[in-house]
Amino acid sequence: MGLLLLMGDSGDRLLDSYTAAVAYSLRKLRTRYAGAAIRVRRSSDSAEQDIGFAGTVLDTDSLLSFVGAGNGFVTTFYDQVGSNNATQTTAASQPQIVSSGSLIVTETNKPAIAFVDASGATAAPVLTFDPFFLSTQAYTGVCVTFSLVDAGFSGYILGSDAVDRGLYLLNFGATRQPYFGSRRTGTNTSVGAALTLNQTTVFYGQSNRTRVSQFINITAAEYAGIADQNADFLMPTKCWLGNANTGTPTCNNKISEF
Repeated sequence: MGLLLLMGDSGDRLLDSYTAAVAYSLRKLRTRYAGAAIRVRRSSDSAEQDIGFAGTVLDTDSLLSFVGAGNGFVTTFYDQVGSNNATQTTAASQPQIVSSGSLIVTETNKPAIAFVDASGATAAPVLTFDPFFLSTQAYTGVCVTFSLVDAGFSGYILGSDAVDRGLYLLNFGATRQPYFGSRRTGTNTSVGAALTLNQTTVFYGQSNRTRVSQFINITAAEYAGIADQNADFLMPTKCWLGNANTGTPTCNNKISEF
């Protein structure tokens, strides 16, 4: 079991043919999926509303009509596989999708959820969901489409609720190189060239606990020095999408699929 990022925008949805443990996206990934994409809170009165799809893409007309001239924040990113939704009930920690009445987008004008720390923020944006793996499993794949906004922070994409717990860590530090591996101390490493800011990036990583393979926009990189953590792996209570385990402002990403 693992996460699966599904690319492509024609023909059948890829979850019609492939399986995943969880899948969050601003596009419809399965033809039979009848649920919403996200639930959004508007800043004007804190009312909330589910936002679905217009065909296979996010219904941005309904989103902008609901939010109006203010800001829109994501309270739920719906799981298109099952019911393991990524949620956030604390307003100060909700990632943003509409800013002053305008949709937040990537450089290719696709909608995206901004896990970007505001200046002076006391809580970084994060959505939480239940662990999608077992402590006895070998590592499986995690894939994400994102845009790195600012190199000033460590850009954690996936963390957990406690130090040294959890399978995956994607951390883009000052060098903008990806780190991927176990959440156990000393078991992650940077691999590959520095990422370009404000450019849509597709990351895929997998590991068997001793070797990590990464693909950045289809370019492969590998690291073989990660220690086996089967014996002392610690399960997190929650996985954190958009942040690390500390709750401090460490986000600088726009995420569209995970």
